[in-house]
Amino acid sequence: MQISRKQSLAFTLLDNPYIVDLLFGGGAGGGKSITITQWMAIQCRNFPGVRIGLGRKELKKLKETTIFTLLKETHPLLGITESEYAYKEQAGVINYVNGSSIHLVDLAYLPSDPEYDRFGSLNFTHTVIEEAGEVTQKGRDVFISRKNRHFNGKYNIVGKSITTCNPSINFLKDQYYKPYIKLGGGDYQKWAHGLVTVDQKDYTAYRAYIPSLVTDNPFASPNYIHTLRELPDPERKRLLEGNWDFKSSDYMIFPSPLLDRALTYRLIVGDRYIGVDISDSGGDNTIISLIEKGVLVEQVEVVINKEKGIIGEQIALAVIKYATQNGITDPRRIGIDAIGVGVSTRDFLNKKGWAVREFIAGGKSEGNFKNLRGETIYTMGQAMDKGEFKIYGRMDSIQYSKLRDDLMAHEYTTEERVVLVKSKKDIKEQLGRSPDNAESMYIAFWVSTSKIDPRHDSRRIKF
Repeated sequence: MQISRKQSLAFTLLDNPYIVDLLFGGGAGGGKSITITQWMAIQCRNFPGVRIGLGRKELKKLKETTIFTLLKETHPLLGITESEYAYKEQAGVINYVNGSSIHLVDLAYLPSDPEYDRFGSLNFTHTVIEEAGEVTQKGRDVFISRKNRHFNGKYNIVGKSITTCNPSINFLKDQYYKPYIKLGGGDYQKWAHGLVTVDQKDYTAYRAYIPSLVTDNPFASPNYIHTLRELPDPERKRLLEGNWDFKSSDYMIFPSPLLDRALTYRLIVGDRYIGVDISDSGGDNTIISLIEKGVLVEQVEVVINKEKGIIGEQIALAVIKYATQNGITDPRRIGIDAIGVGVSTRDFLNKKGWAVREFIAGGKSEGNFKNLRGETIYTMGQAMDKGEFKIYGRMDSIQYSKLRDDLMAHEYTTEERVVLVKSKKDIKEQLGRSPDNAESMYIAFWVSTSKIDPRHDSRRIKF
């Protein structure tokens, strides 16, 4: 069997009992599907009775791609004849004559099953996910929790979770690509990821990432490579070069080139404004954004200690301290989201004489937008595109990295002439975390660009 060097590396890592989680891919044409189907078929042949869960967001695509590769390419390559297996397409299972099986699982998010309880009865030896960039982090986590539950003890084998993907701005970038780059990049990197029991002893388990591009695949068609090279710039960088900072979408509000153009290294002294995205029941991060003269200068995180008093009061005191340090004494230059913990934060600020302005995300829009949140985000993107709003290039690198990923996840659609910006809930599912940095930024932008109606108090805003 002829395999590429990157495929050989993948098989080597999967043969290591201490590697429990592997991401293989990061570009188109790198041999992702052929590699995982070869590995699954070999596992099913070597260990009679094992069960492998194979998932993707859409079963139709899984059958048209991965299963096609398995049946039409991998099986003939390994000498597996049609008499040695039965593919029950309706049931979504491939049964081998030795009792092993591969089960197809739909990983799509269902509003009726937000916790993926439908996976609760699944028992697998290993789990494999194709194109995980399409799947929510919750779906991925629950699905891979079903490994190590069938015949692992009988054969003394460690359950593996294997994932393939193309570069995308979501939890995969945070959990695999960023650690890989931090450790030096190269052919692969591995890092500690919990514990694994081998021969009744506990050892450090590892997660690993192998980037495999079409240029790493000697069996790829030259014409296919030419096709990738002719793609538009964002898609070419993402699919051909494996660039994780690009995402192709005609409906992105903050595409990567726009964010690059928005960087500035010049600050002009002027009026300052603050936007505060407050943690949801203390579960997310509270981020403060500072804007000066049309430039996002910095973002800082408010550190909360739940054992030192009421969260809302801690945030309120932190906002007052930060505002004072930056010469802001007019509370009307401060905006917060007054939802959940934000309500108590607002009340504490009022008690201290700081009647800040409340950003109501679901509030009425003055334009063709579903709500105030959508209008503010879209307007901020337009201002950035016109060069009227910038991001300071020397802000904290960690905060900027989060902000960039947050912003690139924002997309819009139109429905009956109404602009619909992707919801915070959907972005949270995509990223695997709340987009707190972006939320804080657009609240600060709203404060800096909206006008106060003099007929009302400092908390009543007219956009």
